[in-house]
Order: sequence, then C-alpha cells, then structure tokens
Amino acid sequence: MKTLGSVVVVVLFWPGLLQVAADPVGVHDEKEASTPQSCHPNHTAVLRAMCTLVDYDEGLAQQLEAMKQQVETMGTKLKALEEKEEATRADVKKQQERSDESKVAFSASLVEAGDTHTGPFPKATTLVFKHVITNIGNAYNPATGVFTAPVKGVYHFEVHLFADSHGGRPTAAHLYKNSDPIVYTYGAVYAYHAASSNGVSLLMNVGDRVYLKLRANAWVRDNHDHHTTFSGHMLFSM
Repeated sequence: MKTLGSVVVVVLFWPGLLQVAADPVGVHDEKEASTPQSCHPNHTAVLRAMCTLVDYDEGLAQQLEAMKQQVETMGTKLKALEEKEEATRADVKKQQERSDESKVAFSASLVEAGDTHTGPFPKATTLVFKHVITNIGNAYNPATGVFTAPVKGVYHFEVHLFADSHGGRPTAAHLYKNSDPIVYTYGAVYAYHAASSNGVSLLMNVGDRVYLKLRANAWVRDNHDHHTTFSGHMLFSM
C-alpha cells in the first residue's frame, strides 16, 4: 500500500510542476515590463525634427536678410545711375544751349533798294545797314546798325565800303567797340570809284556793341549790287 500511494502523489503533482516550470509567473511579468510599447512617442526624433526646422528657419532668415541687402544695394546703385543720367541730361542741355548761343552771324548791306549815296556829313555819323542778308541769332539790329554780343566770346567783323571819287572825296569809316574806335578803313581816288575794307577779331563780353561810323566829310554808295557791307560772326565762346 505504501508504494502505491507514492506513485499517486507523483502523478498528481507532476503536471503542476511542469506548468510552473513552463510558465513561471514572475518571469512572464518581468518580460512584459521590460518590453517597450510601440504606442510611446520617440522623443529624440521629435527633437531632431524641431532642431532641423529651427535651423531651416534661421537659414531662411539669413537668406532673406541677404536678399534685402542686395535689394537695398541695387536700389542705391539705381538711384546713383538715375542721378548720373539726370546730370548727363542737364549737361547735354547746357551744351546745347551754349551751342545755340554760339550760332551768331550776320551780314548786311547799306540800302535795301535803289542807288544811294550816304553822306557827306559835317561830323561822324553811324551807318545803318538796312538790307539784312543774314542774321543768325538776331544780334544785329537793322534799325540802329548796331551789333550786340549775346554771349562772351571772340567775334570777327569785316567792313567793305564803296563810293564815287568825285575829286578825291574819300570813303572812310571807323569800326567802334562800345565808345572806342578800333579799326579804320579809308579809300580815295581822283577818278571813277573808290573802295576800302578792313577786318578785326574782338574779344567781347555780353552786351558789348560794335558799329560803324562814317568819317566826317566822307561818303559811301550802295545799290542793288550791295557794294557796301558790314558783317560779323562768332568764332568761339569764352
């Protein structure tokens, strides 16, 4: 009877031991506790992504700042170019005005029509050349016979006189600058006709005047052939 009881006990308790050995409760719980769950976020990856975004934003900010500086630099250069262009236009306009002012030339003969002697007079008399051939710049006044310098510069003048001689009566005149006689032209013969001429270049300021005065007791003649003339033109401005 003792031997049989021992066997029964072994049979009854062996399966339990096998179950305990195969699935120990403590070991299973420890594995479950140590295994990471998939539902927890990966904090390191999130931080890395945030750092990447921050670096990207900083890079964009730097690029935007660089672009802003480039735009400001381009604006400064554009303004400088506009100012330079404006200065160039003003200079061109000024040169054009100077060029227009330097276009000065005139030529006139004594009478417009007929065959006329002027003089002799008891004193020196201003000659008025009424027949205008050329008057660029309108500096010569055919009503007074006076040329007035519109700009400062060097001007060249010429005078040509013609007359009948009649016993040696001369044809003669002084060219005046303002109130000063500058050059003199004189011609006289005792038969047929007399002629004389002269020319001069003068430095003139704005408003200076040039004109001719017939000498006392002299005379001149002019007709449709325009023998007696007064001419001038600007050589260059100063």
